[in-house]
Amino acid sequence: MIQGVAMFRPTPGRLVLPDVCCDIAAVEGRLFLTGPLTHARPSRHIGRDVLLLRVSITAIRALLRMPLAELADTVIPLDEVDRRLASMVADHLHDGRTPAFLELASPDPTDRRFLLAARALAHGNTVASAAQRVSLCGRQLERLFADRVGVAPKTFSRIVRFRRAVLDVCSGIPIAAAAATHGYADQAHFSRDVRALTGLAPRALLERIPHVAFVQDLATWGTVGCE
Repeated sequence: MIQGVAMFRPTPGRLVLPDVCCDIAAVEGRLFLTGPLTHARPSRHIGRDVLLLRVSITAIRALLRMPLAELADTVIPLDEVDRRLASMVADHLHDGRTPAFLELASPDPTDRRFLLAARALAHGNTVASAAQRVSLCGRQLERLFADRVGVAPKTFSRIVRFRRAVLDVCSGIPIAAAAATHGYADQAHFSRDVRALTGLAPRALLERIPHVAFVQDLATWGTVGCE
């Protein structure tokens, strides 16, 4: 359920890229919940030590018992969302006991259907194909994704593809090759997506890579939360 733990101190210019996961950050004694992000945003914890817990998509939904669409593009104190969960996470971080809050994350019968559809989208299937795979119509799949991950299936697919393509470029693969590998029509298509999701051209984004969140933390987690 906890997919990764990272510790870092954000520097000026740190950019948090679009993501379809949720994180709990401990900063100077306070806990913050970051929902799924559809656009890049500057880090809000510059110069402060951050301990970050990445919780799986299905676990955070079960823990909070609320549609994740309500948390999209937000960073909010955890105790304002769920005071009991905030207390249990704080106790776990303080004394290292097995986190009692994990017992609250009981699986939902629809989780398997969501995961199958999410994996299909993450592997390049169309929304229509993913819906058909789990015997849902397009509207039903949209409602399921709004509840389970907080974004529409098409947005989910777009963010996953973007992150994987950027990661390839960071590893030294030429932009055009990375774009082709991940299903972009051409390099210009990839460039438009980068600009739409981050406000930056690909080259400008690459110049910011030392300050991009998911790249530093990739050694800890490289998945999109559903793989």
